[in-house]
Amino acid sequence: MKLCSINIFIAIGALGGLLVWPLEAKGAVEQYTTPIMGITTSANGFNGCMVKVKPVPNTLYCTNRSNHTFLTLDCSGEWVSRSDASNNLKMAQIAMLANRQVKVVVNDRFSIEPQGYCLAQQLTVAN
Repeated sequence: MKLCSINIFIAIGALGGLLVWPLEAKGAVEQYTTPIMGITTSANGFNGCMVKVKPVPNTLYCTNRSNHTFLTLDCSGEWVSRSDASNNLKMAQIAMLANRQVKVVVNDRFSIEPQGYCLAQQLTVAN
């Protein structure tokens, strides 16, 4: 009888783990191509610098959705190194001046609340 009750507890525990697993929050990372429509820097907000781009894909949880989206480059160095953020800012400036699109990797795990500005983790000037 004792062996049977142990197996029931193991089965209930395994089922409980399956029921809880899908509820865990995971950050999504997605790449898409967009023009740079604006750049802003601020010593006191937005983690230092941001880019204005077309709306992010619906699969990302960036709550700032409209005809455009702002993404932080995190020039303050909270989530990425300041060097990486500076390189991304330079890429954005080049793309905007050359009227080229960028491939941007957006990570919705990092966002500025309450505005919902997600992190542009990497920018590459597109061909």
